[in-house]
Amino acid sequence: MNRDTINLPISFASLLKAISSLDLQEKRQVWEMLDEEISAAEDELEEADPLIQAEIQEAKKAYQQGDYVTLETYIKGKSEHR
Repeated sequence: MNRDTINLPISFASLLKAISSLDLQEKRQVWEMLDEEISAAEDELEEADPLIQAEIQEAKKAYQQGDYVTLETYIKGKSEHR
């Protein structure tokens, strides 16, 4: 995967819309990249701050218990509130 950096002003909603238009393989590539980036960021935060470590563990537990909103549901909810 090419990891060249670009810096474009793009709204979060536009980014989500662009990601939702990708095919399955491209979405998996985005997911894998985000998973790597999130894991690295969490590791850095956990090492730096015990409070953040506890918050991350709490969020992971909530996710494992199914207490989250999918990207699709989030986008649908945003479009219904316009």
